[in-house]
Amino acid sequence: MARMSWKNPPPVMVIGGTETYLVGREVRNAIRISHQAGLEINHAFSEEEIVDVLTLAGTFGIRTLIITDPKALPNGSVLKEAQESPLKGSCILIVVPGALDEKKFPFLSDVHEGFRLSHMRPTTSKSQMDLGVKFAMHEASSLMGGQKDALDQRHAEALVKSVGSDLGIIANEILKMAALARHEGSSTITLDHIKALVRPSSDIDMEPLRRGLRERNQRRVAGALERMQRNSVTDLTMFLLRSRGGPADLTLKWLRTAVLLEKGATLEEISARTSTPQWAVEKDLIPAAKKWGSGPLRRLSAALSVADRGVTQGSPSPWAACEVALLLGCEETPR
Repeated sequence: MARMSWKNPPPVMVIGGTETYLVGREVRNAIRISHQAGLEINHAFSEEEIVDVLTLAGTFGIRTLIITDPKALPNGSVLKEAQESPLKGSCILIVVPGALDEKKFPFLSDVHEGFRLSHMRPTTSKSQMDLGVKFAMHEASSLMGGQKDALDQRHAEALVKSVGSDLGIIANEILKMAALARHEGSSTITLDHIKALVRPSSDIDMEPLRRGLRERNQRRVAGALERMQRNSVTDLTMFLLRSRGGPADLTLKWLRTAVLLEKGATLEEISARTSTPQWAVEKDLIPAAKKWGSGPLRRLSAALSVADRGVTQGSPSPWAACEVALLLGCEETPR
């Protein structure tokens, strides 16, 4: 993005992306700085409203920030006019809900790439955690007067592991910790500050369990189950047994794939029969099916069915039955 200031913004600016917290903060920052600089803040919901505000601003010499969205820009003609004949100090800010895709939002082709700001959320769990760590360290530095090492990387990693990768939650946690650190006269956020204020995430991350089962790694499965149970305030048995992408759902998909492989089915056939994209079949279903084999998967499916029935029939510990089924399944020798 080109260097710019909201005190003297460009005629048109676009902010979007899938990382909604950062997008929202950019917009709030634009409003705050523009207001402090004396700009009038207007929200427009149609192209006609944008034209009316610009006409009023041009007539009376008002500097204005117009906040709008793609729905108000069916053809983008108003953006061309705003850039060809700009009003000094005024800006049309378009907030895009999602990726800045020119095919989906044709008006973007009329806005110079230097005046497009995109915040995209990483697609993998590891990348999200890495971003969370960098963000936590940056936030700590900002809140502690620019101190470069305001939050040690190891402590940032521990924080993100505890609260999750949601940047809004991380920002709130760092804000509390920075306030405590400043109150105590510390120039850095220490492990004691984190322990005193951190609030563990209540989000249920199923991916570590899925990964452990995919690899048939008993140790990883046990660790994932322990973390899920520790971080949840409710019983997760039915979540594991009946949720889409849960162990029971995956077991059935892998079993179907294993049987189809034994019968010589092709990648395309497996994709069609399991209603799964070919890339997912190749990356997930086939490797897992080969790792397990149809026999162990049949036994695991049966054991999970027993655990499921136990929930409705008054089993004293359905969670234990589910946990034992998964761990014993990982212990068996593939056939």
